[in-house]
Amino acid sequence: MQFAAMPYPFVCLLFVTMAGCPKSPPASAVGSASPREIVERAQAADWAGRVDEADALYRTYLETTSDQPVEGDHQIALQSAAMFFEDRDPEEAVAIYATLIASAETREDPNAIGYRELLADLHCALGDTASAKAAYRGTIERQQALVGDIHPEIANSHRDLGRCLLQAGEVEGAFAEFDAMLEIRVSLHGETAALLPALTEVARARAAHGSAADALPLYDRALALFRGGDEGLAQREVELLELLRAELQDERDALEN
Repeated sequence: MQFAAMPYPFVCLLFVTMAGCPKSPPASAVGSASPREIVERAQAADWAGRVDEADALYRTYLETTSDQPVEGDHQIALQSAAMFFEDRDPEEAVAIYATLIASAETREDPNAIGYRELLADLHCALGDTASAKAAYRGTIERQQALVGDIHPEIANSHRDLGRCLLQAGEVEGAFAEFDAMLEIRVSLHGETAALLPALTEVARARAAHGSAADALPLYDRALALFRGGDEGLAQREVELLELLRAELQDERDALEN
């Protein structure tokens, strides 16, 4: 889902000239700097690899803007801070995303969906599968309310939830999400080459975590689409799929015998 806020270094360009981000003085030199100047310095420090300095500056920014309405440049700066804290202080990042979501949903800002996606991805990366599921589900429900049931972004959300569940070992739940993703892609594209990325991902997931019987029909569909394309189309991919399919067929034959 497209939304206005963008990660650094692009964010800094919203505050400074195209010549680049300003050099940042030490956090102790903030003094009477405005919130805008503070976040500019935080972004510059982050870009230069001075992460401790960036951390201190972002925290100063958050403290000095805690009562400010979450909109405009402040909204963009908060997303920049959330992205910075994802690795350094995930709990802080979660709190910032929650603030962004609450504000955006109150204002019926469609960016709320993008923030929910980022929060879901963060929960998944942290291994908090329950929170990730809730966030992905909330994203899908809001996407459906906005664009209907058949849309590429909804397919992507089912895919991302499926990947998260697979990572957590919830295989059947992951397959259900992959199937939902594939159903939407078929509705959008039919049995055409545009379906191949989704189809091959689901086939490989089924092969690695499910059964040969479930994976083989998917490989057959993918191979039919590859072979139906232009001559020489992704020949290496065709050969790989054929090899995987043959291995799966051997596996199924061995089980049946």
